[in-house]
Amino acid sequence: LDDAKAELDAAMKRDGTSGIGLYLTEVGSQAEDERKQAVADVRTLVMSQAEPTVEMVNVYNFVSKGTDLTAGENRYGIVRKNYAGVKPSYVAVSNMNKRLAGAKFKDGQYEREYSGTRNFSAYGFERETDYTRQYTYVVWGHTGKSANLTIKKGSTGAKASIASGEQPVITVASDADVKVYDMLGNELAQSSSYTLTDEPVYVVATTQEQHDTK
Repeated sequence: LDDAKAELDAAMKRDGTSGIGLYLTEVGSQAEDERKQAVADVRTLVMSQAEPTVEMVNVYNFVSKGTDLTAGENRYGIVRKNYAGVKPSYVAVSNMNKRLAGAKFKDGQYEREYSGTRNFSAYGFERETDYTRQYTYVVWGHTGKSANLTIKKGSTGAKASIASGEQPVITVASDADVKVYDMLGNELAQSSSYTLTDEPVYVVATTQEQHDTK
């Protein structure tokens, strides 16, 4: 995605079309390992949601074209041929949509062009309702790197933030309700530290908004 984005940015700048809305119409992985497919699909979708010019992403394919998995084209898809079942990617994408629906990109720590030096990637999103403010950080470790996520409590009502450094450190408000979910949406046991893999985890910090009742 990073290489394609850089090439696209250059082409749009050359053609005078910078800033127009983008529709990514064929995004998907044909990885033989279905868990790896889920990882690739979700990470790509999260990165796309962090791009302000991307308005829509269509997963290719929604339903697999065939059952002979020796053919790479048949490995695309997050639902099995003839709707015989769903792949892990379907569950992972559904979870991502649930966590990030209505959220706007806030901040993050990542490399647009991977140098191999960063241990992790993190993308932060924010959404508000009439009564809550919610921060969600999607974080994963880089292959071959040691990455450990730390969650710290800050001051009451503070905005969530992620520090710049070799390891991911997310600070949330002291009064925030914090939950951590794995790639498939399973809630993880409460802890202040998590060992990261290449599978994204979601750190969700929710605070109650104060309203004047007069």
